[in-house]
Amino acid sequence: MESTTSCSADDATASKQGGQQNTSAAAVEIDSMQLRFQRRSRPLCFKCSESEDITVPLNGVAAEKVVQIRTDIVTKTKIKRTLSTRSNSSAKSNCDRCIQIETKLYHEKQKQCRICKDYWGILLSLSSGLASTFGGIIVKRMTGFHPFSLATYRFQGIVFPTLIIVLYYKFYRKENVFQSIWPVTDKEKLRKLGFTIVRAVIGCLGLYLYFYAIKLMPLADAKIIGSCKTVFVAIVAHLLLSEKCGIFPVVASLVAVIGVGVISKPPILTGQSHFDSDTLMGTIFATLSMLAATLSMVVLRYLRDVHVAVVTLAFGFWGTVLSLACSGAVERFDVPQTNEDWILIVCLAVAAFFSQTAITLAMKYEHAGAVVIVGTCDTIFAFILQYFLLDVSPDIFSIFGAALIILSVSLIVFRKWVDSLNETHSTRKKFWFVLK
Repeated sequence: MESTTSCSADDATASKQGGQQNTSAAAVEIDSMQLRFQRRSRPLCFKCSESEDITVPLNGVAAEKVVQIRTDIVTKTKIKRTLSTRSNSSAKSNCDRCIQIETKLYHEKQKQCRICKDYWGILLSLSSGLASTFGGIIVKRMTGFHPFSLATYRFQGIVFPTLIIVLYYKFYRKENVFQSIWPVTDKEKLRKLGFTIVRAVIGCLGLYLYFYAIKLMPLADAKIIGSCKTVFVAIVAHLLLSEKCGIFPVVASLVAVIGVGVISKPPILTGQSHFDSDTLMGTIFATLSMLAATLSMVVLRYLRDVHVAVVTLAFGFWGTVLSLACSGAVERFDVPQTNEDWILIVCLAVAAFFSQTAITLAMKYEHAGAVVIVGTCDTIFAFILQYFLLDVSPDIFSIFGAALIILSVSLIVFRKWVDSLNETHSTRKKFWFVLK
């Protein structure tokens, strides 16, 4: 071990705050990395002065490990110190070595996480669509259960896990998750509480209509009609949330409406004398469900400051209440009788929780229109899963109608991409009309 008599500006450290005397250098071993460090006495920054012994590596490989060690020490020490420590004349706000190391680590971390940050909302929306499709397959398979009974079981998969999450945040992490909606003496909080309940009720009605639709028509057809909310969300979000819109989304919505009309198999296309009653009613239910989902997602965008657990818990609670009330009104509530029924019920509840939580989080990270655009991928999942699991093949009307709706969604996606380009970009100038 050698003694150190002088150090350059890049060497670091001190054994105690404000120490001004030179100390001897020592070799230090950390874990299995066999790192070597040096000590020296000099005025420290606030972070360094809070630890008893701060070291700086002689080799750059250990930078991240050293910063982590120092952070752990600072975290434990901060609790015991008072705010007056910050004003100590011997502790600067920062030192050059801290700034250099922490800036480097910050940029490396940002570079690694950039993809996740940019596409987090899209990934959540895609996951929500996949989980929702699995739930639809289960509902389609359980033909002997009333939609209100299935909705009741589905909402249990939302209520109980979310209640546990709320209790965890409330009592373990000591976070007030209800601060955005309570107390109601604040007008803004009262408004958000009201919209939370409205969103729950609208979501429940949309779910009932969707269950009725997939009982009467193929799952993929109901899904593709539901994907029309991509266009309608952009329009409604413009009216209620002042998000960008224009003539182009309206044109895309007309294309989507034509696609819905084709899926309904009108007599003018099929050559029959009248509509197929199941297909017609299924199309009506799916369209109304789509409109309800559109309003629900726009309200979710408004509630992005409300904790996700609160929004999800309200949806599950009011859904349970309404489902039981509707079951009592029709005087029917189905109970699983076989092991297969119980397994399907549990899977339905799990899929519901994952789908609802993912879509609520997605609305916090991305614009309403973008979330729904990615959500249309669940129609592809529906076509594939119903073919392999339910042995249902799409007919020509379903394929053509789906093509028109996917075209309308693609137009909205293209418009969003053009809008994201720089104003001087040649492509933006070439397709200026899509932004109108």
